[in-house]
Amino acid sequence: MAIISFANQKGGVGKSTAAINLASAFALKAAWRSPENPGRILVVDMDPQCNTYRTFAGGIFMQDFETAEATLSDFLGFRTDQPFSSAILTSKLPHRGPGNLDYVFSTPASMKGIRNELAGSGAADAGYRLLETLEEVLYRYVHIIIDTGPVEDWLTTNALVASTHVVIPIEPAGFSLQGIEEIMAYIRKIQHRMNPNLRVSGILPSRFHSNISTQRDILDLLNSSYSGLVLPVITERAAFFDAVQAGLDIFSYKPARARQRLKSSDPATLEFAAVANELEKRIQ
Repeated sequence: MAIISFANQKGGVGKSTAAINLASAFALKAAWRSPENPGRILVVDMDPQCNTYRTFAGGIFMQDFETAEATLSDFLGFRTDQPFSSAILTSKLPHRGPGNLDYVFSTPASMKGIRNELAGSGAADAGYRLLETLEEVLYRYVHIIIDTGPVEDWLTTNALVASTHVVIPIEPAGFSLQGIEEIMAYIRKIQHRMNPNLRVSGILPSRFHSNISTQRDILDLLNSSYSGLVLPVITERAAFFDAVQAGLDIFSYKPARARQRLKSSDPATLEFAAVANELEKRIQ
């Protein structure tokens, strides 16, 4: 079982897109491996924007979401005696799945509140709350996917402390190489002080434009500087934007015709299927 965080202190690099689509890919693959008893995937959104949570809850434009007895922030703030399962709901995504993808009920306001609470608490366990919370349900899941916000705060720290693996999505543009060094330094600090078992399992180039020479140059630099870590590229495509608008993962938005296949003829599914297959090899 792997707990995978998607982390980068820079916003707009595709963290939520990666978390949504790879969680869906893993859910489909787990179901195909064992149709009678499909392994389950859990998604935890530690980003106060809650875009990953809202996608799995029914879409970012839906007004009426299913609610649970408690929120993620209730557990991070020790404000409930309920079991953690009381905050877990089952998504209707991915569409071809057997209902084996769960997510944790959350709200932007409550996550912003707990972020401020943890920052000001000074508690010795402020970075371990998510780890302690997840321990109750680890036996239920084959993988847990954690999305994080674009800052190095206590929510991101909690995500990395609870994780076995971290993937760093980046946009190969501007100061992205400097950004990788910054997030790598942050991860090394977590490894040294709080979670020595945390592994960097990949750098995910996303929002890539193959027709822009500077992006191709940066991708070449990534491959030479971080040999063996760079995952297959995710190109910037309208299909990802359209899928979000529809409240879907890319495998539900552009489904394959054949059963038990992630890839359709659409390049967006081809790319995320390649990432899912490669990442799965690295986390075994």
